[in-house]
Amino acid sequence: MKQHSVLPGAASFYYQAGSSAVLLCHGFSGTPQSVQEVAAALFEHGYSVYAPLLSGHGTHYTDLEHVTAADWKRDVEKAYEWLASRHERIFIMGQSMGGTLASYLASSAEKAAGMILINAAMEVPCLAEMAEASTSSFIAEGEPDIHDTSQQEIAYLHLPVHAIRELVGLTREVEPMLSSISIPALLFKSAVDHVVPPENTTKIYQSILSEDKTSITLPNSYHVATMDYDKQIIIDHTASFMNRLSTLEQQVPGKGHE
Repeated sequence: MKQHSVLPGAASFYYQAGSSAVLLCHGFSGTPQSVQEVAAALFEHGYSVYAPLLSGHGTHYTDLEHVTAADWKRDVEKAYEWLASRHERIFIMGQSMGGTLASYLASSAEKAAGMILINAAMEVPCLAEMAEASTSSFIAEGEPDIHDTSQQEIAYLHLPVHAIRELVGLTREVEPMLSSISIPALLFKSAVDHVVPPENTTKIYQSILSEDKTSITLPNSYHVATMDYDKQIIIDHTASFMNRLSTLEQQVPGKGHE
């Protein structure tokens, strides 16, 4: 099998700052480039940020034909363990399928201080229908769903039907896990999303057991919200959310002192 190189700008990255860190997971067919601006801003707020490149991504779309949802889960588990070995406090953050994977981690991660989801996927009817109806191995994906046309995401324009089915299977596996999540949660949903219906976020909000939970609507962004007009809303609310939780933890005797 031919080995494809990682595309320029698509690689994993790690910004090292304080003892609080963010695991930032990109979406299906995308790369860490899609969350880089948000990551850089959180780094400026004093947070370390690790954005891993998920298996089969950031190279050539045919590479996605050879990976499974188990590979993606393993990717984020390893990334979380790596951060947890180096940092006192970990926040789990993800967009689209990255939000699905963040939810998967949050259902069992003992050291997680909070969860931030952006247009997280639990039901993706458009992709599921495409995969069911397809008689070929690959389907055209189209341009990334971004309202701001000046933005260019590094993403595949063709997708293996196998990979779409793996994504759909992942969402169906993770959705029942939502009722196991009790850590503080900050949820973002775009008012208009042509990939993941905004009702996904509503379902997540209603399903998780977190007492500390907030849902924020992004009025002027589409699916890839971290690259869209409302990215500053994401940055500001996420920084405030993590600052508040970090301060609260530091006030507990014997916990979280930096």
